[in-house]
Amino acid sequence: MKKLLAAIMAVSIFAVLLCSCNGSPNGQESSELASSEAAYSEVETSSEASSEEEESSSEASSEQSSSEEETSSEESSSRIPVGRPGESSEEISSEQTSSRGQAVVLSVDPADALSIGVYHFSPSWARSMNEKATVENAVERYKEFEAVLAAGYFNTVIVPSTHINDDTFWDICEHYGISVWMSLYSFYNSEKTDIDSYMSKNVDPYMTALKADSKRWELFCGFHHEETIWRGQSNADYLEMTKALYQKYGKRNFTVFATGEFTGYEGNQLQIEMDAADMKKVNPAALKYTTDMAYDSYSVDVRTGASNGKKYQEWQNVSPNIVDGQSYYREHTKIMLEMLDHDVNVWFFPCSYTTSLWGGLNGLTRADEGYCLAHLNFFYQHLKEQKYQGGIFLYTYYQFREAEKGLRNHLVVEDWAGNQLVAVEETEKWRLYSNRLREITSEFKNTKANHATFK
Repeated sequence: MKKLLAAIMAVSIFAVLLCSCNGSPNGQESSELASSEAAYSEVETSSEASSEEEESSSEASSEQSSSEEETSSEESSSRIPVGRPGESSEEISSEQTSSRGQAVVLSVDPADALSIGVYHFSPSWARSMNEKATVENAVERYKEFEAVLAAGYFNTVIVPSTHINDDTFWDICEHYGISVWMSLYSFYNSEKTDIDSYMSKNVDPYMTALKADSKRWELFCGFHHEETIWRGQSNADYLEMTKALYQKYGKRNFTVFATGEFTGYEGNQLQIEMDAADMKKVNPAALKYTTDMAYDSYSVDVRTGASNGKKYQEWQNVSPNIVDGQSYYREHTKIMLEMLDHDVNVWFFPCSYTTSLWGGLNGLTRADEGYCLAHLNFFYQHLKEQKYQGGIFLYTYYQFREAEKGLRNHLVVEDWAGNQLVAVEETEKWRLYSNRLREITSEFKNTKANHATFK
């Protein structure tokens, strides 16, 4: 039976998918932005420094069968079939399943849907934290990457440029209807280069190749920027970079900020040991071409009765309305959006790894399944409250430290016989969390997000 199940392939037809922004964001570009840089504190951090986010591993590409020729057909239905080319859904009986996983049939274009993903989830981050990414194990890494998607988790991913034109990566994303962001972790620094040189080295070659494939270009949402201001980028450089990206390619700029970049308090002190006073601040004028926006803070318990280290009085320096874990996050969302003079798509970053806490419910000191499930459910609801919605990115998939286990360790990913496929050495799987995550992913895949329109 296993051989029979593993031998049958599931398929559907490629369809035209949408992902683009129109025009440019509202707001006036500050002519005094560069001169006002001195008003913001600086932190010495090189944009060229190696980091956990920078992925430079070489990945093997699997070759597609020459028999898989693309077909075209008129779709009268509003349903959007996504899958391998050359095969139609009519060719597969209802009894058939696939070891690869069924291609999804969507009612919403992936780039237009509410999105849910997990940070540090790409072929390079698959497999053990002690295993180097090499050509020899690249096939196994792709197996894990696909197994997670086939299990019904996530409909968007952030990847580095090393994957943005990889055929194997795109074959998987197209099969499961996954939208894609490219990480620009190495930000533009005008002290080292000019914007044209930065674009020609870090962006243009990848975009030229990507635009040559219309299906991939439609699944491509834009560029992701990770806490660039506190990592050392000037506000003027951030503005110039996001402007160049938006005006040249018409795709979105999705930036996540540390809370210390726009408030007087840094919520991730337990993780980065840096106070907001030492962080450079975001100048609102620099955000003109920011289309999607988020902040991250992982150690605050949103459950009723959590003490959170009795830090509410301290957090009231950020907002007097912070009286519990949920109001902590709601107030930060409000403060973040108040910086803007144009609409943005809002994203949230729930905790999904076993990080340390200020003081969780019942004295909890490290995040567990219940804590992370409460985060997931709260931010799911908080996202629905936003006028313009991007989605959710859980943090984080990979395990970087022994004590801080990533979602990879706990996610339930099983084959048809119920055998665990990912992190098999981990005995504590989060079944309640995994079930809820599947439910949200299924809902989001067929829910059109209310995206902001940029003029």
